[in-house]
Amino acid sequence: MKKEKIKFEIAWAMMPLPKEKLELINQFHRKRPYLLCMDMDTFYYAFPCTSNVFNNNIRYENQKIDLRTDLSYNKSLANIGEVFKLPKENILGSIKPIHSCYYNRIIKKLNACSEYSNYPQEFVDYISKFDYSLETSDLIELDEQLFVITEIKQKDYIVSKVYSYPTNNYYPEEVDGLKYFVSPESYKIAKKESFKYRSRIPGYAFKDKYPINIENKDYSKLYNLEPGMIISYNENGNINKMVVLENCITDLFVIYGEEKQMYKDYKPMTIPVDTKIEYKVTSYLSDDRTKKLIENTNENIITKKLIKNTK
Repeated sequence: MKKEKIKFEIAWAMMPLPKEKLELINQFHRKRPYLLCMDMDTFYYAFPCTSNVFNNNIRYENQKIDLRTDLSYNKSLANIGEVFKLPKENILGSIKPIHSCYYNRIIKKLNACSEYSNYPQEFVDYISKFDYSLETSDLIELDEQLFVITEIKQKDYIVSKVYSYPTNNYYPEEVDGLKYFVSPESYKIAKKESFKYRSRIPGYAFKDKYPINIENKDYSKLYNLEPGMIISYNENGNINKMVVLENCITDLFVIYGEEKQMYKDYKPMTIPVDTKIEYKVTSYLSDDRTKKLIENTNENIITKKLIKNTK
């Protein structure tokens, strides 16, 4: 870590909302633990803690930091999708330090999320000042390719390629509500390369797993896309996302939206599989998340139809 010292703390606090909005929230939910990250004299840049593993409405699945092993709080998953200005007068009770052994994990996650979250620039600049170290089981990106670190040598990382779609002879993994497909082949990559930390595959170990052999599909063809797959495509100069909910052979039932939108703001659409579109499979939602998205989408469609018919 560089010369300036960083300090992470946690405290119960009243939600930083205007009085009229706060009164709309159940009184038992108006206060919660907050991860305090940056002291700004009159307020903290802070993240609320939650007991939910993930929220099916959020766009990015890598937005939780697990602090449960360090804290006695009931809600100790820090949701880092959005940083809040928490006034110091909102703090309830004492502020407790987080053990420094968790700092590396927090700094890695914040740096990863700062690339696509709307953090204030001064907060991004602050977090980016601090170094972090990579560990075995870390999911990293190099030249738009994902790898998992399986071993650390003096000058190199031993890694395996990670895919966002099934490929022949792979190990299945599920992290942060996403599926990953890990090749059993090992590679050596020099530590001096410019890696980007993305996530972590907890307890990853080849010795406890057996690779799955399948027939490779060409996922550059729409008709091969599977429910849960997320594709990225360019539309009029903007990067959009599309989540496949159902493959109906001739058509795909999907929801789509802009890069930074939440899933709840995505729109449903049916797209013929012979549509000409260039895209990339960027990720693959877990079966549970896909099921919930299908249920939520169908409920929204039915609700909109009922509202339309009553007008």
